[in-house]
Parts: sequence; C-alpha cells; structure tokens
Amino acid sequence: PNPVRVFSAVENAAREEILALGGSISHHHGVGKHRQPWLEAQISPAGTTLLAGVKKAVDPKNIFGNGNLVGDGSGPIPSHH
Repeated sequence: PNPVRVFSAVENAAREEILALGGSISHHHGVGKHRQPWLEAQISPAGTTLLAGVKKAVDPKNIFGNGNLVGDGSGPIPSHH
C-alpha cells in the first residue's frame, strides 16, 4: 500500500475521533495548513468566517502565514466535512 495514503487515512480517522470525543485539533504549533480541514468542525462555520474576516482586515494582502489557518484568501476555508 501507498504509505502516504495509509498515513492520510489514519490521520483522518484519528482527527474525526478526537473531535467526536470533544478534543481539539490544535497543538502547540496551532492549526496551520495540515489541520485546517477540521477547523470548522471544531469552532463552527461562524467562527471560521470570523477568523477569515479578521485575517483579511489585518493582512489584506495575505502576506503573513499565507495559507495557514484560514486558507489562502481565494475562497472558503477548506473543510473536511
């Protein structure tokens, strides 16, 4: 089997179970790009919209942390659900 696909399947299953049990997707490094698809499930669609709005107001050219947490600014935040 393809190790990248196996890792992705394990990661997806683990994140889903963590959220189902009330856990958090973030860690000391935050959410970033890798855990971004689970952010909406943790904080709600309104929460992700709020984060994206703050990011756009503070960093309209999307220079800082480009693609981290709230996507690249080109559309909705990616979601696993």
